[in-house]
Amino acid sequence: MFQLTFEDIRRRVQIGVDRDDLGDLYSDYINQGIREIENRCSFNYMKSADDITIEEGDLTASMPDDFKELVRQTSPIVQVVTPPQPNAPAVFPVALYSRQQMERLNSAASPWIFAAPQEQLGRRLNLIFDVEDSVWFVSLLQAATADVPLRVNYYAYSDLVNAEQPDHPLF
Repeated sequence: MFQLTFEDIRRRVQIGVDRDDLGDLYSDYINQGIREIENRCSFNYMKSADDITIEEGDLTASMPDDFKELVRQTSPIVQVVTPPQPNAPAVFPVALYSRQQMERLNSAASPWIFAAPQEQLGRRLNLIFDVEDSVWFVSLLQAATADVPLRVNYYAYSDLVNAEQPDHPLF
């Protein structure tokens, strides 16, 4: 199998651009290309999981900094039971809604949507999944009365490559 190194790609960019005054930007060009590829496709190497917490008194928790999109599975976000209880599941799936879906459900005045997270343990926790100013987050409808630990399964953008860290799964 043909495999390029970071230096091979950098040399090809240098030959293609052929501008000595832009030599410092070649690594940026390569990273921009990687980011554009990752924006268009999600690869297995991008799968990641991370824990986030909606703190007591808060409504929201931001997704991890490298977040691209949720993994396509039945429940990409689960509520983690802490401390674990014997003979009980360690996680519970949550129900994710867009802001528009939640507004439609609220107009039907469904009382289960307004239950506090602690009352929903063992039932599906309802969260709004939304973006604002390019930051993705999950949100409760009411402030949390205790910490709500969550585990997120998502596709993560990869780290940038450079001469000191030349490896990347796309090469």
